[in-house]
Amino acid sequence: MRTLSLLTALVSTLVLAACSSGDADSSDSAATGDSFLADVPDAGRDLVSVIEDREGFSVFSRGIAEAGLIGSLRGSGPFTVLAPSDSAFNALPPSQLAALMADSTALADLIQQHVIPGILTAADIQGMTSVTTLQGRTLPVRVEGGVARVRDVAIVEGDIEADNGIIHIIDGVLASGN
Repeated sequence: MRTLSLLTALVSTLVLAACSSGDADSSDSAATGDSFLADVPDAGRDLVSVIEDREGFSVFSRGIAEAGLIGSLRGSGPFTVLAPSDSAFNALPPSQLAALMADSTALADLIQQHVIPGILTAADIQGMTSVTTLQGRTLPVRVEGGVARVRDVAIVEGDIEADNGIIHIIDGVLASGN
């Protein structure tokens, strides 16, 4: 009888140890999972957030807001954004830039001309002859010296990832005339 009691006590101790060990592992896993997410720099970053956080894109960022397109570009997408830098916008005549920023309809058209439905990497674009924008325009693509150009505007930095798409930095504004 004494052997049976000792055996029961031993089994009970082992079961309790296994359960408490499993609970510790489970909480350790949860902690590890939380710290893993904290280490991912762009977790939860949509296209608008990535553009807003980059230096040199305040005009494009302001244009997205003033055109009323923040919600669309924060949506599920996916989208490919051809983002002109501030220097690209500043190359426009000041009166043209001012008129554009004052006209939300024209600004929305311009911003949508810089957005392509779906995800196209820089390599994808290099293999194409044209792209169709969110606005519905088809723009020619050519490769010159290893650099992809949409119309005559070069992609100078590519494949910046966001949760709902990808961004390529371009050196000009895709206005109707270029």
